[in-house]
Amino acid sequence: MKARVLFIAIAAIVAALWLHHSVTRLNEVATAPKKAQPSQEQWRAPSAQKLGQSGVSFTTDQPKDAFAFVARSASKALGGDGKAAYQIAAALGKCLPIKAVYGSEPDPQAAFSKEWANRVVPEWVVNRARAALADCTGFLNGDAFSGLPDRPGGYQSIKFWNDLAYQEKNPVAMVAHAAATAQTVLINARGNEDQSGIDSMQTDINAAALSGDPEALYRIGQLLADGRIGVDALEGPAVMIAACNLGYDCSSSNERVFGACVAAGTCQQGETYEDVIGNGIGANRYAQAYEKAQELQTAIEQQSTSTIQTFVQLRAKTVN
Repeated sequence: MKARVLFIAIAAIVAALWLHHSVTRLNEVATAPKKAQPSQEQWRAPSAQKLGQSGVSFTTDQPKDAFAFVARSASKALGGDGKAAYQIAAALGKCLPIKAVYGSEPDPQAAFSKEWANRVVPEWVVNRARAALADCTGFLNGDAFSGLPDRPGGYQSIKFWNDLAYQEKNPVAMVAHAAATAQTVLINARGNEDQSGIDSMQTDINAAALSGDPEALYRIGQLLADGRIGVDALEGPAVMIAACNLGYDCSSSNERVFGACVAAGTCQQGETYEDVIGNGIGANRYAQAYEKAQELQTAIEQQSTSTIQTFVQLRAKTVN
């Protein structure tokens, strides 16, 4: 039974990755000529260099030893580090299901091998599950939150850390909150528009965009690419291009961008998400989106709030 729980959880992750990749391509990829590649000078925008010199790391890759990371980061997160709180939530999202399955096993590795031995799944799925078990081993018998002040319900709560990251105004957490709000607004919009929900989304997105965080910008672009949410068809591509220019990993090694083909090792070598956008909207519209992206980068560099907000506008009313 426990093996079935873990298998379903991993299958759901895999399906979500493929769905993310498929939906993104359906939204943005149509048959069109490949874009002309901008020069290296264009790709290295001055704003990207200046943000890179700020000493702020925007990466939110999950650590390999999730337990050790959570143990050393929990106090920082409680002290106001929103990024650490967001990463802790992500680590718990990966590791708590594994703890539920293997936490009571005397030999988790042997239990894993037995449970997966006869499953008819691609080898990369098994390897992915094995790596996750290795990353989360510390959670099986240890308490990463020992020494923290007592709180009702303890600290093994994904929601607690996500909420904390949002309260601390972590840009990626703010966009994730906006995305969750978008689902509520779209689902509930049946003639009675949830304007307060749209206003809340806009506030979160404005603040996240102003931060210049590349991952937050990429996620904003994903939201705006949804025709039910974005105002201008070029908004989403432009914001995602800006995210790539400002340092977000838009290569085919980034699973958030390219989906499960990264884990499976089947992504097209050397492809970037800029290529995907260019192939989807055509060379002329890509040039327009790229110009808008550079304008957005300049606005972020200059911290021009009013200008930035023109690039990330949501529809006043959602489209069902």
